[in-house]
Amino acid sequence: IDEIRDLREKIRLSPLNSKKKIYIIDEVHMLTTEAFNALLKTLEEPPKHAQFMFCTTEAQKLPDTILSRCFNIQFSRATDEDLVHSFNRIVKGEGINADKEALFQIASISDGSFRDGAKLLEELSTGSKKITTSTIEKKFNFKSINKATTDLIKAFKVKDAKKGIDIISR
Repeated sequence: IDEIRDLREKIRLSPLNSKKKIYIIDEVHMLTTEAFNALLKTLEEPPKHAQFMFCTTEAQKLPDTILSRCFNIQFSRATDEDLVHSFNRIVKGEGINADKEALFQIASISDGSFRDGAKLLEELSTGSKKITTSTIEKKFNFKSINKATTDLIKAFKVKDAKKGIDIISR
């Protein structure tokens, strides 16, 4: 609540070099009821130069009084192609040599998250400036996971529950 009060004081100041000032509140669902109430007054009568961007993965936790004053934009997860395009920019900028297949594997592991993928790239490039599919398979044990998945599906097809449970327990 103290941060929101501080924001209410600072928001009155006009930006020096631009027409608008954007205030980004990440994880806005974590604000307390009191903080939301303090923010509500500012949302009802914001200065002309102020714009807010609230980021959350749990919009259902926001009070209706806040939601009714917002324009909601739903972002979807990035595709593997989007991620690989971004990863290519990163590896070029960092001087890392990475196979295209390896970048697609990282995209798959990242599950649509640019941040997770960039973190994986950083992990994989530590100590080596070359990332290959074998590097990823060694780090994340892909071959044994893929084999176990295949074996599990085969056990299910032949209705061998005992073998399936053994595979899962391993």
